[in-house]
Amino acid sequence: MDKSELKQTLHDQFVPLEKAVENKLNYLQSDDVFNTENYAAYTDNLGEDDSLENAFNAAVSAPAKPMYQAPSPEEMRQMQQAPQPSYAEGTPTQDSISSHKQNMAARIAALRGISMPGDYLRGKR
Repeated sequence: MDKSELKQTLHDQFVPLEKAVENKLNYLQSDDVFNTENYAAYTDNLGEDDSLENAFNAAVSAPAKPMYQAPSPEEMRQMQQAPQPSYAEGTPTQDSISSHKQNMAARIAALRGISMPGDYLRGKR
C-alpha cells in the first residue's frame, strides 16, 4: 500500500470526536445498553473497515521463525558428557604446586594485615 492509498484509507475511516462521543452517549442513554446484540449492531453501523489493518500486516510481515528441532542422539550424548579438565601450562609438578601454595599463603597474610616477616615475633598483630 503506497502513501496516498494509506492516507485515503485513514481519511475514510476518520470519525470526528464530537460525532463519536455523541454516538456513544446516545447508545449509553438508550434502553439497550445491556443488550449485547444491539451493541454489536451499533458497532456494525460504524462501518468498520479492516483494510488499514491488512495494509499494515502486509507491509510489516514478521519473518517466519524456524521450527524447533530436537537435537540428534549423538548431539545429546555430547552435551551430557562432562568436559575433561585441561591445564594451561600442562600437568602441574610438585615444584609448581608448592610455589602456588606459598603465593597463596603470602596473599592471605597480606589480606590479614601480616605483611612484614617477623611482625608476629615483635608483637604487632
